[in-house]
Amino acid sequence: MNRCARSTLIVLSFLIIGVGAAVAAEKAPRFPVDRVTLYDCGLAQIERKAVVKGAKKLLIPLQLAHLDDLLASLVLATDGGVKVQGVRFPSVRNAAQAAKGSGFGSAVTSVEEEALTLPGTLDGFAKALVGTSVEITRKSGSRLIGTVLASVEGEPDPGRAASKPKGEDGAAILRPRTLVIASERGVLSWIPLADVAQIRPVSDREAEALESFAGHLGQSNGFRDITITIETAPGSSGTLTAGYIRQIPVWRMVYKTTVSEVGVTLEAWSVVHNDTRENWKEVGLTLLSGLPKSYILSLATPRYGEREALWLAEDKRMLPQLGGESPDSLLYDWINPVASFGYGMSGYGAGGMGSGMGASRSMSFGSKTVGVKAAAEGESSLLRIGEPAAEETAEGEVEAEIATYQALAPVTLPAGTSGMVPLIRKTLPGEAFTALNLEGGPTTCVRVENATGLVLQDGISSVYINGRFRGQTPIQRTEPEEIRVWCFGQDPDVSFQELWETEEIEKALEWKQERLWVHYLRTTTRSYTVENRAGAERQIAIGIPQLSNGRVIRPEKLREAEDGARLHLATIPARAEQVETVVVEEGLERQVGLSVAALEALLEPTEIPETEKATLRSVLPTLKEARTIQTKIEAVTEERNRIDTRVQRQRVNLQAVPEGAGDSSAVNKMLKDLLTMEEKIREGEERQRKLSAKKETLMKQVRKALSALSRIDA
Repeated sequence: MNRCARSTLIVLSFLIIGVGAAVAAEKAPRFPVDRVTLYDCGLAQIERKAVVKGAKKLLIPLQLAHLDDLLASLVLATDGGVKVQGVRFPSVRNAAQAAKGSGFGSAVTSVEEEALTLPGTLDGFAKALVGTSVEITRKSGSRLIGTVLASVEGEPDPGRAASKPKGEDGAAILRPRTLVIASERGVLSWIPLADVAQIRPVSDREAEALESFAGHLGQSNGFRDITITIETAPGSSGTLTAGYIRQIPVWRMVYKTTVSEVGVTLEAWSVVHNDTRENWKEVGLTLLSGLPKSYILSLATPRYGEREALWLAEDKRMLPQLGGESPDSLLYDWINPVASFGYGMSGYGAGGMGSGMGASRSMSFGSKTVGVKAAAEGESSLLRIGEPAAEETAEGEVEAEIATYQALAPVTLPAGTSGMVPLIRKTLPGEAFTALNLEGGPTTCVRVENATGLVLQDGISSVYINGRFRGQTPIQRTEPEEIRVWCFGQDPDVSFQELWETEEIEKALEWKQERLWVHYLRTTTRSYTVENRAGAERQIAIGIPQLSNGRVIRPEKLREAEDGARLHLATIPARAEQVETVVVEEGLERQVGLSVAALEALLEPTEIPETEKATLRSVLPTLKEARTIQTKIEAVTEERNRIDTRVQRQRVNLQAVPEGAGDSSAVNKMLKDLLTMEEKIREGEERQRKLSAKKETLMKQVRKALSALSRIDA
């Protein structure tokens, strides 16, 4: 609803009365569509506006499938003294209720989620006519009015049975089914179905019920046109607005991106569909991004409370107990031909409704990893290099819903048609370039700063450079002031080679988390030899990932990309080769194992302070002694394993000795050797325990000495 167009908003409570509209459309004043708000989840808020003087009946044309949405969301407002007496709409019956209301409903053999199963022969329908007052027209043209008492099979015809073959079961062939009709004054007539040309229900109720039932069988009820009537009270004066929601095709965005010397011109168009049955003429169109939660409801269909039938459990059912059946039949007849089930507007439901452009391609501006990272390598907690890890981000203040688009002019869209509505046309800061991507090769891209003040929705963009189409790219949702790099094709005229080298300099030591860490500077130099084979100059871009603890030494000027990345832009002349160099410095840390070799390596020419090197030298003798003990432990372990192997083999030999061998010398020797080896294993275990305890004592001394390393701020 247009909140800005009204100084006073009065929401009227209204009475919804479920009866059919009784006023012809041509006699009612127009209640035209004034504004349409489309959501990107497939909903539309329709707003109608009319000037009212006195008692009027304003008509809203609708399809039956959208009636429940209107009933659930209808809001009426006035800027004056319009009083609404009621809202009238046609009562809706679902398939099961329609079957229950018609005598033909008894012909239904099963009901499952409004899928009615009907008999496959005429006999099944004939049974449904019992108890119905009908007018029968015979093929001869004669007519008979009466009530169908029964539908019976005729007795076997002896003459025909003798001259005709019998059925597969041996029974005589029966005559066709016959209707027994009780006409005026109780006259009974037998009319073979084969002689019937037409059957018409006599009562208006049965005719309407049968028509409704037939309509549901065709599953076409949701497409039926209906009319909602808004009734105003005498003395009403002012403008009345009605707003409600309905399902509508999802609107989507398409973009045209044109690169020129002055920047990047972005045009945004929305693809809109009017699938209603009326024209949108000069309507205000609003497109809204957001996914409001909405439900498929059943409000238009009557529901009935269950009346206790003594033995029936109390529950809620949609079907009336009384109507086609009497209380006696409910109490004494357990057969109910139509099951009760929920109503859901057959054929009208939305599953997982959504939209998307598919998997979009993204361009990575990171470089290949230089060197081999240590297992525990990470950003240094001591060496803070370059910009802060968390840079401040400036956000523009946007009031209300930043993802709201207003059409630049009123929109006219005839019923059942689609169109493209222009939303944005603005020149934005940005430029085109060829990205030197290691994986996909040189790629044509454009860098765009979203200075529109609006959110750019997901969509597809066609890109033009120097008046020529250069490719298409999916556009992901972009907030105001965000920077995006859109890549859309390869550049065969540009080739490059990359060389890189690294240098690491240890700067400090730290003992933390019971481990020794070394903080160091890593300088990475990346050299690109770029060849431009085109007849015009090319702007190339080298991507530099976000450096939370680092800085770019060369070049000095960079352009922001996205997600904290930066771009080094350079111009390569036509048919020329040029070398571009990027130098990056990072502060990192990695864990150092407490081994003699690792500590001795740190004593080599490094920039670690001498006080910290002195600490390392003080622990080296103790560490070497611990290493010697470790060598002894390994020797004892090896000996134990060797003896244990012999023990296992000796036990296998003893198991192979036959029963009753007695105290033979061979058996006694095997037992003696086994006991000796087990004793050696126990001695080895004790020696290993003592050596391990001594080693642990030495390592505690090492850890205590290393804990003296102080924290140093670079």
